[in-house]
Amino acid sequence: MAEMPELGVEPRSMGTRSGSSWAMDFRIRSRAFMSCAPFLSEMMVILLSHNFYLTYSRITRRTRNSVSEPSSTKLLSQCLAVAKQCIVTTVSDWMGIKGVLQLYERDHAEQQWRGIKPAVDIVVGRNGMGWGRGLQPFRENQKPLKKEGDGKSPAGIFRLSQVFGYLSSDRVQDLKMPYIPITDEWICVDDPHSKHYNQIIRQNHVGEKDWQSAEWMAQVGNPYRWGIVVDHNREPITPGCGSCIFLHIWDGPQVGTSGCTAMKDEDMEQLVYWLDAGKNPLLVQLPIDEYRRLRGEWNLPLK
Repeated sequence: MAEMPELGVEPRSMGTRSGSSWAMDFRIRSRAFMSCAPFLSEMMVILLSHNFYLTYSRITRRTRNSVSEPSSTKLLSQCLAVAKQCIVTTVSDWMGIKGVLQLYERDHAEQQWRGIKPAVDIVVGRNGMGWGRGLQPFRENQKPLKKEGDGKSPAGIFRLSQVFGYLSSDRVQDLKMPYIPITDEWICVDDPHSKHYNQIIRQNHVGEKDWQSAEWMAQVGNPYRWGIVVDHNREPITPGCGSCIFLHIWDGPQVGTSGCTAMKDEDMEQLVYWLDAGKNPLLVQLPIDEYRRLRGEWNLPLK
């Protein structure tokens, strides 16, 4: 027979035990106390147990909330510390469509960023920008937020993980980034209900189709002759928060995108060949006032 808990013993440290586990422990102790004090009503014990559970739940929620942002800040700091290439894209305000893109590089983290080549013109989403899910700490109360299908480009700091295009791999051997040679089977899934949401996949290589909507990349035409994958909403992938975000060739200087950032053919091609995976390239994309506000905190290039 299990021993009855001793009365008057101080609770152990909560550690990582769940709220339900501590509520059960409290009930066991309470029943032991009732055997010694029958005048204490069971209703009182239930109320005390319930209050204990609610108090513990509030504590753990506060704890989780308090560590999430420092963890994100640490990740951002780590990525900035190893980045030797940085693409900075700015627009006039949150609703701005036209902007400029500037390239920066450095040899090590202690060195100041230096601009290379003149800035080039770009366009962003047809409805401007909204805060995306990148390396920066994410807050639900930030406004505006990037959502699926809203026509906004994501604002924030993002890794650049791959490039893609219509040429075969043997014709792009000078690239210094992982490359996807786009053919008819490549799609990017934008259905939030799919397990492949926000992923570029070969649709004939993933088994059962579970998506209702996807972008057939080979059918896009000239805009996807060259493209760069922006790691927005990647770690973790959150359904409905935006998918298939790229840098690519524009349809024209007056035409906003569905959420990507676009530029002239020659500027895009130069950018693709400049990127080097070994230099941990980053994309910083913000309205100009937000960029100036965060430049010091994020150790961004002077603009």
